[in-house]
Amino acid sequence: MPPASDEAVEHGGDSGCTAVALTTLGVWSSVAAAAAALDAQIAPLHQKWLRERGPCEESEAGIRGEQWHEEAISNAIKAADWHVRALVIHPTKADAVSLQSELARGRYLVFGVTNNRWYKRVKGKPKPQKLKYPGWPADAPRHSTAGWHHAVAVKDGQLRDHDATEPLASLWLRSDNQPDRDKGWLRSIRKVWQIYPCTRPGSGCRGKCAHKRARE
Repeated sequence: MPPASDEAVEHGGDSGCTAVALTTLGVWSSVAAAAAALDAQIAPLHQKWLRERGPCEESEAGIRGEQWHEEAISNAIKAADWHVRALVIHPTKADAVSLQSELARGRYLVFGVTNNRWYKRVKGKPKPQKLKYPGWPADAPRHSTAGWHHAVAVKDGQLRDHDATEPLASLWLRSDNQPDRDKGWLRSIRKVWQIYPCTRPGSGCRGKCAHKRARE
């Protein structure tokens, strides 16, 4: 588990979760294909950084099969003829969206910190669920988020995480676009990208064509 703080993390998550989420969203047909496409962006990004800022470790751009810097993720998605739109989610920004309504339709990649213990809404009341990782304390992410950074897919109002499919309510979103830290599937949300296919596939635009918001 790589040591990292919420502020320092710029990768999608640990243990290959980004590849799983992007496969769920339909960008690639298999996790293996997604991981291969993401891995292919590590070396070029590292070389770019070497030119721009001097010596740095390749692992900052990504660790093959496990985690990838956000820039590598974005480059891979665009190379696959899909687009990325970063949502403004901070409540103090004039153009901030409401995740509660935004995530109801469309495809989204959500970066954040996962909870070990979470709660399901049952007849409007919170009901504790089994620990995601039984070998760890229920409140493990509370004291250190190292190793708990995670990426999940949200597709048409459903949260998808590996084999789990849960309603959007399982995030327990508040008005500030953050989940309830003690009840939500995620403990915190750092960034949300809308992912949608290019309207001119094969054109090589790599995300630079005129923006067209896709709600499928």
